[in-house]
Amino acid sequence: MSHVLTPYRPSGEPVPEAAALRQQLRDSLPEVRLNLISEELLAGEHSLSPEHTATLLTFDGGAAGQTRAVYHRPRGAAPGRSDRLYVVMPIFGKSTLPQDWLVEGILASPAAAESHVLAVAGEEVLFDWPVIERVETVAQLEGELARSSRQVLEVVAEIRALLDWMETRGEVDVRRSALAGFSISAITGSLALAAEDRFRAGALLMVGGRVPRILRSCASEPGRARRALRRRFGWTLDELEEAVSEALGPMEPLTYAPAVGPERVLMAGSTLDDCIPPSTQDELWQALGRPRRISMTYGHKIAFLAMGPLGFGYLTDETLEFFEARLGRAAIP
Repeated sequence: MSHVLTPYRPSGEPVPEAAALRQQLRDSLPEVRLNLISEELLAGEHSLSPEHTATLLTFDGGAAGQTRAVYHRPRGAAPGRSDRLYVVMPIFGKSTLPQDWLVEGILASPAAAESHVLAVAGEEVLFDWPVIERVETVAQLEGELARSSRQVLEVVAEIRALLDWMETRGEVDVRRSALAGFSISAITGSLALAAEDRFRAGALLMVGGRVPRILRSCASEPGRARRALRRRFGWTLDELEEAVSEALGPMEPLTYAPAVGPERVLMAGSTLDDCIPPSTQDELWQALGRPRRISMTYGHKIAFLAMGPLGFGYLTDETLEFFEARLGRAAIP
């Protein structure tokens, strides 16, 4: 069997620290206010639906720099409606395919006419692995990882600011909004869900907790950096994990998972993931309150093919079904 679906079963037990954790996370975020500075109407391959316009939005976020997103807006949208909103995050600095497949699925769904989609751009990486690989001192390593943590928190603040901007337009009900993230943006997305209770649903795909352990295990670019650091500083894997823990602490999803609410989450992962260890997936699932979960048997990158034609769109369909249950007119608030 290529996948196992575990439904969410409410425990009925409240999480008393949820509100305090949410406020703690919000207090740690930088202040970001987005000012729209340009709109570029897109055509061709960027126009994924004849029923939607596609516009590249560029915002000035002050010290946070620019934020860009492709906005797919229903042609029938108008102020005073209570349309739904989807914020689909990228795999920062990597392939756009998972994001593209999910956006295409949303725009082809029965609810497309009332669906606004913000596909957040992500050309820049959150972790600059070649730079991390070349650091010469532990202090430099800590500084570079702390910078990455700050960037993750900036993205969370930008996502909240995008909700604010959409709310001012008066065309969507931001409490009928959903967030989707993949890999590093799923980790970031878990923080956004913890910080922002206006999201009614979130899909966290190929995600785990305990970020230092992910750094310890992930192949490809993180693996090359890990091997270089161990040679340079003479560290064991345990010593490496301990050395990076403090710098990565501010972006640790396990800290804030109880503030998310398991009923809002669809989580997907793989028992054969060669980047995010199954143990870290299990930890996050438990910390989130055992939400609805899909477990697959593929490597990290191959698992994303379950969203596209080669995987018969299975993961996309499951995500859209979950979103519909949470955002539909008859959905539970």
